[in-house]
Amino acid sequence: MQIRVATRADVPAMTEILNWAIAETDAIFRAFPASIAKREELFDHVAATGTQLVAEEDGEVLGFAYYKPFGDPAIWIGAHEDTIYVSPAAHGRGVGTALLGSLIEAARADERVHTLLARITTNNATSVALHEKFGFVLTGTLREVTRKFDAWLDLHTLQLIL
Repeated sequence: MQIRVATRADVPAMTEILNWAIAETDAIFRAFPASIAKREELFDHVAATGTQLVAEEDGEVLGFAYYKPFGDPAIWIGAHEDTIYVSPAAHGRGVGTALLGSLIEAARADERVHTLLARITTNNATSVALHEKFGFVLTGTLREVTRKFDAWLDLHTLQLIL
């Protein structure tokens, strides 16, 4: 497995992974599939303001991660939020660990980034544990902020000051 900078050619595979998470998990609040066109717009935004990586093996994208400014960067100076999704076929293979480690390394080298924030549903214990493994700390929990799969969902915010 290699971690590399994502390219626009990766967007369809990234979208497929995201759409699996939308349909099958509450890791993302969204309830409807993402389109490749909208994901290309996000890709371009992240390319200009952050960093995005993919984990790849034998030409297959196993997962992706990125950070981008949290909110309005003119107000939230130095604050960036991370996102990580792993293909269900690659769960348990260390893909998330490799991606987050590489993403933090890139953030530490990026003068625009002072802190990384992760907003994670409280049900997503795997992602919470992954972030804590890299030193993120829980800074707060928003209670019952949305519904998905007929249940109210809470949202943790974790933070890593670089």
